[in-house]
Amino acid sequence: MRRHLLSALICPRCGAHPMRAAGAEDVIDEGWVECPEGHRLEVRRGVLHTLDELTPQIAGQLDENARERRGELTDAEKDAYRRNISRIGIATYNRLIRDNARAALDAISIQGGRSLDLGGGSGWLAAELGHRGFEAVSLDIEDPHERLAQIEGGAAGRDFELVTDVLDAPGREAVDYVVGDMEQLPFADSAFDLVTTSAALHHSSDPVRTLRHAARVLRPGGVLLALNEPAKGVFRDESPILGGRGEAAGEHLYWARTYVGFFRAAGLEPRLHFPGWIDRTLRERNWSGVVYYRRLLPLAGWVWSAPMVRTLARGPLLRPAIDLFGLTLICEARKPA
Repeated sequence: MRRHLLSALICPRCGAHPMRAAGAEDVIDEGWVECPEGHRLEVRRGVLHTLDELTPQIAGQLDENARERRGELTDAEKDAYRRNISRIGIATYNRLIRDNARAALDAISIQGGRSLDLGGGSGWLAAELGHRGFEAVSLDIEDPHERLAQIEGGAAGRDFELVTDVLDAPGREAVDYVVGDMEQLPFADSAFDLVTTSAALHHSSDPVRTLRHAARVLRPGGVLLALNEPAKGVFRDESPILGGRGEAAGEHLYWARTYVGFFRAAGLEPRLHFPGWIDRTLRERNWSGVVYYRRLLPLAGWVWSAPMVRTLARGPLLRPAIDLFGLTLICEARKPA
């Protein structure tokens, strides 16, 4: 972790005191940080660890994640994974989440400052923000080194394609990694200009609590950007999200109106965005990797070429489209100034 992160931290045990570290080096690879009350948090391989005890929910998700990465699923679970998730493919998934993120980031007015990515996984989104000039922080319940070791170590034993986010190299050096709980953030009030979450909010056991903490650490006028959240749809096949292992993996699926309600309950002002990957796919008429609604694609690509259709789809028809087809939810939520 880089020393400048200390100015954003508060002790998760006291809930108020700032943190400090010995020495004067700009990068802390090993050691600890502490608060005036003497509470210490360990830094291992540059990653700050703020979790003392795991909640049952976090422990369950960690166990389920490790089991999946090691290929230790039951035969029935493997079959469901191949049919529902491996079918999407890791290359398509990573192209999708990046296209959605970049389009949404291009659309917001905040172009620099300090950012926090919740449920950061590999750190790919924080790295994208670092490249855009942010002091980028990635928080997750897992150490990214341990996560990568599980993925690489389980490769030989998996007989299905694991679909997960990956970090483009280089990129890690532009990110401060924190192991922590997004429902109890170890950061000071108004410490961040931008908070993001990608395919992570739906894993929270209490989305409103998570968003209230996110709003607390946002400066007035700051933006929370929720990306790549699965949404319910009348014609959506829910099996890729909930197929047999949803509860154990912390998966939840909500209607768009429910997500909007979460943001408003947290005191944020939400606005939905059209998914950038769908826009790009329809404009380029490149159906590589697309696995849903394939019979509609040629017609949809032709219709999408009309500017009026794109305007309507990004405006009054967006909510109905999400509710019908379960389009990936992208939401920009501002904290009142």
